[in-house]
Amino acid sequence: MYATMLMAVDGTDTARHALEQGLVLARSEEARAVIVSVVPSYDGDLRLLGDTSALDAMREPYKAALDRAAARAAEMGVPSETVLLEGDPVEELLDLAQDRNVDCMVLGKRGNFYSDLIPIGSVASKVARLAGSDVLLVPLHKELRPESMLIPYDGSDHAYVAARRALELAMRYGSSVCLATVYELPLEGFAQGPHLGKVFHEKAAETQRPVQDLAEQLGVRNLDVVVRQGMPVHRVLTELIHERDVGLVVMSNVGRGNLHLLLMGKVTERIIGGGAAPVLLARKDNARQ
Repeated sequence: MYATMLMAVDGTDTARHALEQGLVLARSEEARAVIVSVVPSYDGDLRLLGDTSALDAMREPYKAALDRAAARAAEMGVPSETVLLEGDPVEELLDLAQDRNVDCMVLGKRGNFYSDLIPIGSVASKVARLAGSDVLLVPLHKELRPESMLIPYDGSDHAYVAARRALELAMRYGSSVCLATVYELPLEGFAQGPHLGKVFHEKAAETQRPVQDLAEQLGVRNLDVVVRQGMPVHRVLTELIHERDVGLVVMSNVGRGNLHLLLMGKVTERIIGGGAAPVLLARKDNARQ
């Protein structure tokens, strides 16, 4: 599925952990790793003073991070190349990914105390929004375990792309997959009629049918379907992650389906921000047939 994977390192524990998990996946996929470190650009010009030692000192931690990453890739038997860049991290990462025809980008996700309330960090967030490839975001202390996956699904085309990616992975890794649709029904909805909840539940279950059919076509046998009502949606999904001991969430970060499900966009950011499990954002190929 993945032939070339880009992994960003910067010397932090978060990046080292993401690299480790990315290399595990690359080894399983027999993929090549492009390991990159981006030195933030310096607006001044220390060379005017006739001394570039300060600039060299700025680059040294990034070079060291690359050397350690290359050594680790070699230990794990993953073919790799290292690239040291300088400039805006988002632009440099995206340009390199396009130049190397990368299938998947692997980034670490930094945690914070209010992780379930605010979006993910700027670099990871921008790369996730703009990348033309899949993006795997790995929280610190969370291991990538594709044998247990969750697919948040709202019936949109983008969600279907993510579901297909998850099912393809499930075929390769013999995964158990939870297909989850969560719908919101505010109190006003109940006031309009007690039957409305049943109508929404049935409609949500019907929405899942294309993915169930696809799973049957692909031969994915261990698929569990879940329909729940709850607000906010991201907290219901996070509860499912913990209940099912999910090791990988596969979803899209764009689109909004029927039923006012609100599974994408800001909900995706909050699932990532919560750091309950690694998240794979499916962005490439696999349009609905």
